[in-house]
Amino acid sequence: MADQRPLQGRKLGDRRVVVDRPHARYFQYLGPGVLEAKLEAQAPRTPYQRRSKDDAGRGGGATQTSRRSYRAAKKGETMNRRVTTLVLVLCATSMLAACGSGIQANAPSTQAPASATSPEPPPTPTRTVDASAAATPTLQSPAQRATASPTPSTVPETTYVPGPQPSIALAAAGAPAPPTGTGLDYPADQCNSVNPNESCQWLRVTWREGNPSGVTVRVYAVTACLHTPTASKPNVNCIAEGDTIPSASLLILGTAPASTGSLSFVLVPGGEGSEFGSLPEGGPNVQAILLQAVNTHGGSPFAIVASSSSCYGCVL
Repeated sequence: MADQRPLQGRKLGDRRVVVDRPHARYFQYLGPGVLEAKLEAQAPRTPYQRRSKDDAGRGGGATQTSRRSYRAAKKGETMNRRVTTLVLVLCATSMLAACGSGIQANAPSTQAPASATSPEPPPTPTRTVDASAAATPTLQSPAQRATASPTPSTVPETTYVPGPQPSIALAAAGAPAPPTGTGLDYPADQCNSVNPNESCQWLRVTWREGNPSGVTVRVYAVTACLHTPTASKPNVNCIAEGDTIPSASLLILGTAPASTGSLSFVLVPGGEGSEFGSLPEGGPNVQAILLQAVNTHGGSPFAIVASSSSCYGCVL
């Protein structure tokens, strides 16, 4: 991209540059003023979105479910009204029957009194109700009616916790030389993220060490951008040769014997202002990747594998 003429920005001093990012996950640049979204930009990222997509794929989804629930509710409401009407009719019939029997029992007799010689009619049986045997209705207290609500189940969220960090190896007599011939590529191997809401991708750094015997190579991520573009210096890298890097901005990504010549690790693609991504489980953005050769005597100066870049007034 260096041989292309820089594009003019919106203002007089602005320049627009095109950053070639073949590993971008969501968008790709097709030409002047054309930015195309990849299929991954529309893929569901959360369990709720995936369930909604599955329901829509089966046909109807939540809309048909809502209609079925509404029809079932209306049918249940109609049935409740019919049952209530039937109960009221039965209660009214029972009350009228009870009232009629009471009037007939209390009405004066119209029959002539029986003579002394006429047989005495049998006594009319009466029903007695034991007051003590009648069931006494009891009301439950609100505490008895209350039931414990189930505890909602939640998916545990994973949070970023940095692992143990080795002390920075200092330069000393007998320390190895810094790695040379460094490189960075993106293997297409499948990776599995610990957090179901995060995606992941493999990165691999390569190097050469002149005398690898007894030498270990440490791969560091730099989480801070040490340089800010200005009008006088519009294009800068976050890390440059000769920079003093704060130890708090260095996080170990892995170690390997110098003789292996490579090390692979996983990052989460994307991240504001980062060309590489961020550390998994909500970790910080990675602005640069460094190498250091270490032996029992000390450590070499850092070798810069790759660094994020930024420009002044450019529109990406």
